[in-house]
Amino acid sequence: MGVVTSWTAPDRHTIIFFDAADSIREQLTSSCEHIRQNPAMRNPYWAHEFLIGPIVACYDHAVWNLRDQVKALETQRREGKSQVTNTIESNDRDINESGTTFNALHEILRHALHATETIGVAIQTLKSICSRKKTFDEERYSADAAAKKETAQSMILLKRCAKKIGVYLDFQSSVITSLEARAKANEARIRSEITLAFSTVAQLDSRLQAEIGNAARADSYTMVKIAAVTMLFLPPSFVSAIFSTSFFEFKPAEGEAVSKDFWIFWAISIPLTVIVFVSLYPGNRGLLVRGRISNAAHLRPLRETV
Repeated sequence: MGVVTSWTAPDRHTIIFFDAADSIREQLTSSCEHIRQNPAMRNPYWAHEFLIGPIVACYDHAVWNLRDQVKALETQRREGKSQVTNTIESNDRDINESGTTFNALHEILRHALHATETIGVAIQTLKSICSRKKTFDEERYSADAAAKKETAQSMILLKRCAKKIGVYLDFQSSVITSLEARAKANEARIRSEITLAFSTVAQLDSRLQAEIGNAARADSYTMVKIAAVTMLFLPPSFVSAIFSTSFFEFKPAEGEAVSKDFWIFWAISIPLTVIVFVSLYPGNRGLLVRGRISNAAHLRPLRETV
């Protein structure tokens, strides 16, 4: 909303509104209709006495409306009703609701930033109005000007009206300055909520990654056991496959169920199994040795340089 005022001496005022809300326009129109001729209209800042109040009230409504939304979010968080996911057992619905919550937080922050910006501009404008009014009053109601243009009684009345307008403008200036502090507090509180929400999600993500790591570690233990069992039966299976070919013939003697040469199978399978298991350790140890040699090779030029 924008307001432009113009004053034509001695008491003609022109007020133009831009994008004013219906409620504000009706309120200001009603105020103007009930205004009667009075000496205060001879002051160019007379219109500000009833214009600034409704405008400051709009800022007040906007700031406290944002404060109510921030407080509602804080209350939901304290009561555990926040839509930000707070358990590892989350599903797609929880994730979608969390995204909606983050969007709402950023929307509130956007409005809080806009409110802080517009209130800051309003404060600067109001301070400029007060400063210009003070300069105007000093020039208009000086002793020389009063002697030339106004009678003593009329000058006293005009000074009283000017003082009343000045007091009102100073009061509204203090009110809107207080609203700026509240707007900045709203901005800081919503930023704190956003930071806390992101930290909570990051913490939950870390916990989820830890759970995934534990599950992967358990799977690796299972795979190691399966590999060990496979290696235990692989050498005997290989030996039995070799002995089952047509190159070898182990037939039991007449009246016997097992060949007397069955011991040969165990004599070969057991040492072969032991060799396979033992060969793993030197292999891993060899990797460690090669890693140490590689590190030493990289550090040697640095030591020689030093």
